[in-house]
Amino acid sequence: MEKIVLDACLYHVGPHKTASTFIQKRILPLISDEVSIYKHGDDSPKGKICVQSNEGLLGEFDNVDFQYMYKIRKVNPNAFILVVKRDIYSWSKSLHKFYVKKGGFLAYKKFCQQQNIIDRLNIDRTITALEEIFPNRVIVVDFDQLINDPQATLDVICNVLNINTRTIIHTLKPARVSENDFTTNVVRVFNRFPRLWFLRNCILKSYNILRGMVSGNTVRKLIRITPERGNFG
Repeated sequence: MEKIVLDACLYHVGPHKTASTFIQKRILPLISDEVSIYKHGDDSPKGKICVQSNEGLLGEFDNVDFQYMYKIRKVNPNAFILVVKRDIYSWSKSLHKFYVKKGGFLAYKKFCQQQNIIDRLNIDRTITALEEIFPNRVIVVDFDQLINDPQATLDVICNVLNINTRTIIHTLKPARVSENDFTTNVVRVFNRFPRLWFLRNCILKSYNILRGMVSGNTVRKLIRITPERGNFG
């Protein structure tokens, strides 16, 4: 169960894999002098404007749940809801990479079929449901705009909270999206055959031992492997 800050002015609800961490760590801290920022409702507000940023307030990507939204509306109907809209292709690719990182081994297309991605990642349906719960209070930010022009998102947040805008000094480079991502496919194969991880670890351990005995250049010539190619972690 997620803990809710019931009197927050703005709730950023994700959803998952739509640059939520970037918003939490790079954008919202810029207004922390005027705004209390919470991921969970563990602490009580301290008299400042409150913002809660927690994608868990919408459940999981494969099980969107509006129970927290109804709870918030019951006590705080004038709150604003910030949701990020991401293109379904890049969104599904990001979810697949996360799935592989957690130990999955299905190829991208099979993963999408098994997870029924097209139906589950229907962000327009989610936005429509949110607008029914919070009429005229839902703010939709485009994912590509967020990562390419974070200043625009910061301006939107400042305007909603009625505070002076800030100048953002950091940018987030657009993530590379490739259907045949080499690293993801290699890790996926390793996940499918776990003994490969044991072999990989043995090779790396041997490499580190050799590197400690002679220079790195000599080792690379001897075993014809680079650290980058040898490291799939």
